Amino acid sequence: MSPASLAVLLLLAAEPVPVGPAAAGLPADPDFRIGPGDVLEIEVVRDPASSGRLVVDGRGGVEHPLLGRLEVEGKTCDDVRARIQEGLADGFIHSPRVIVRIAEYRSFRVTLLGDVREPGLYHLRGKTGVLDLALAAGLSGTVPSGAEVVRVLPDGSVQRKAVNLAAVVKGDARDVTLERGDLVMLGGSVTAASGVTVVGEVKTPGVFQLSPGETILGVVLRAGGPTEFARRNGTRIYRGGQPPIEVRLADVLDDGDRKKDVPVSPGDLVVVP
Repeated sequence: MSPASLAVLLLLAAEPVPVGPAAAGLPADPDFRIGPGDVLEIEVVRDPASSGRLVVDGRGGVEHPLLGRLEVEGKTCDDVRARIQEGLADGFIHSPRVIVRIAEYRSFRVTLLGDVREPGLYHLRGKTGVLDLALAAGLSGTVPSGAEVVRVLPDGSVQRKAVNLAAVVKGDARDVTLERGDLVMLGGSVTAASGVTVVGEVKTPGVFQLSPGETILGVVLRAGGPTEFARRNGTRIYRGGQPPIEVRLADVLDDGDRKKDVPVSPGDLVVVP
């Protein structure tokens, strides 16, 4: 790949990914835990200078115009409201009244592929099961019996959970509650064995069919490229029962070190943590 072609691919990868159409139809959890990328709407009654929208950065914090940096990752809107209200009351505003809402849910990202009318990336607003997401996305036929959730654990390892949705509908089995970054594959239209599955901090996780001689750089770029929160040099390839292959993806992308690019094979699982 020439430097010019790589630049074009990186520019395309930087384009924002639209929120999945099912996100708005799923319920919002009042105990939703805030994460990087979420947009908070802060309203301080009768004080517009202290109000506004704040984006949670990659380190899990926001910059308030009066209080400075506030760590909000893992907290609820009520937690953040109490923190801001306490801070403003300490020498800024007498008896402040603060309202905190989530204006845009961006941190709880899951990818849905397979037998649904609208596959793609979804930004969820709280606890959601596989069946709830599938129904909200619109099944392309009857409820598929087979589903799989691919999940990247905090230590970088991968967990696969099988879900029998037909049994869930009948009440004979429990659904799987989704977590941030999950990849959900429904039915038989997704053939991970013949392609490469890319999950983690990429803009459009999914299963990609291979071209001859394709490398990890190519499949990651086809997955939209790394997000701003990705630890690119911690990228791993899982291949069968072998130990994971470590890839310094930042060296390939930023420095053009193609010697560190790695060929991929059908059935590989690529994790960008």
